[in-house]
Amino acid sequence: MSNYTLLDHLDLRSKEYLAVQWIYTNRCNFSCHYCDPEVHNSSTPELALSTVLPFCGRLIKYAESIGKKVYLELTGGEVTFLPDFGEIIQSVRDAGGHLGINSNGTPGLSWWKIYAPQLDSLMLSYHHGFSELKHFEELVPYLSTLPQLKLHLSIMMEPEHFSSCLEVAEKLKKLTSGSLTLQRLVPELSGQNLNFSYTDQQLSQMTSFNKSFGSKQWLQKFKDKIGPKKPMPRGGLILSHKNGKNSKITSSDLINRDLNHFKGWTCQAGVENLVIDRFGKIYRGWCLEGGLLGDINDPDFNFGLSPITCQKDSCCCGFDLLSKKVSP
Repeated sequence: MSNYTLLDHLDLRSKEYLAVQWIYTNRCNFSCHYCDPEVHNSSTPELALSTVLPFCGRLIKYAESIGKKVYLELTGGEVTFLPDFGEIIQSVRDAGGHLGINSNGTPGLSWWKIYAPQLDSLMLSYHHGFSELKHFEELVPYLSTLPQLKLHLSIMMEPEHFSSCLEVAEKLKKLTSGSLTLQRLVPELSGQNLNFSYTDQQLSQMTSFNKSFGSKQWLQKFKDKIGPKKPMPRGGLILSHKNGKNSKITSSDLINRDLNHFKGWTCQAGVENLVIDRFGKIYRGWCLEGGLLGDINDPDFNFGLSPITCQKDSCCCGFDLLSKKVSP
């Protein structure tokens, strides 16, 4: 990364939010081999709602104290299976927070018609061998009609099923009004040090496909749907070169192009975002840089955090990549 000086948000409204990603459950109906078993083996009891709801209120007040709004993103596991899902949504919205989820899209269309209108964002992932294309072909057009919803589709690109995954992406690309990326699999997130070997052609195809969603035509289409008031806590990025030029880029493309190495850079993780694991422990990011900050039972969140110098060789999590980073 010696040729670059800055990674920052494409939309300046991102700086108005404290983005919090929470692995709320490790229960999942999929068991993808490239996913860490710890996030889909149902080994952890779900947190008590009597703890969760007061925490959400305190979190939102903490954000207000530092001049920000909370954007809470629930992930798992598969959060749509939570029995208290509706109550959590209502509590966050009543307290003035914004809410998004990561989902594999399993629930039927009737479920989504109840809950999707209450969400600000949805990251929908497609998994070869588990996801049903016919269901996605019905679901994605409906979700694309919701004016308040920032929709993103992520196709998990298994090297051995690359062509099939690419065909799915081409079909869904025509149905969505949101963004769509081909997601390269990385061993660091598998929990098993798996080796995902892509050919040069496959890497080139992923880069080319993802770049098409950064075109002026697509950006204008997406901007028209978002509108000036839509919450934008996370999204596109700007990568600044030493020669003074700026490039628009996504977190997926940083990984695909091996541009996710920021060791020695100053990172805003903990200032712009926080993460919570399935035990309720709070950290700056999934990199765990800076160590444990607290947990959801803590009475206050006045961390007084400042940017941190990255000590990791690679930044492999999309959520962590979306923090502003400045070269030394």
